[in-house]
Order: sequence, then C-alpha cells, then structure tokens
Amino acid sequence: MTSAAGVPAPPSTVTIHQLAPAVGFEVLREVSQHTHTKLQTVAETVIA
Repeated sequence: MTSAAGVPAPPSTVTIHQLAPAVGFEVLREVSQHTHTKLQTVAETVIA
C-alpha cells in the first residue's frame, strides 16, 4: 500500500498496536531510511 505521494505505507501493526514513543520513533526512522523519504513525510503519512 502506498500514499498518493508514492511513499510506502508503514506496516499495519504500527497503526493497530500502541507503541512506546521510542519504539515508534525507531519504526519511523527505519521506514524513512529504507524508503529514502524524509522522516516528517513518513510521520505525516502515518497520522493522515
């Protein structure tokens, strides 16, 4: 699944399960690095 900007959606477990803030940030950081997408863009996609 991808957003309109072509950014891959994060794993559905991120949106289903509550994560500790540090773990959530780590997930965002890893998705950002692996997709070559700014972390802010990944975060905005998650909360959209």
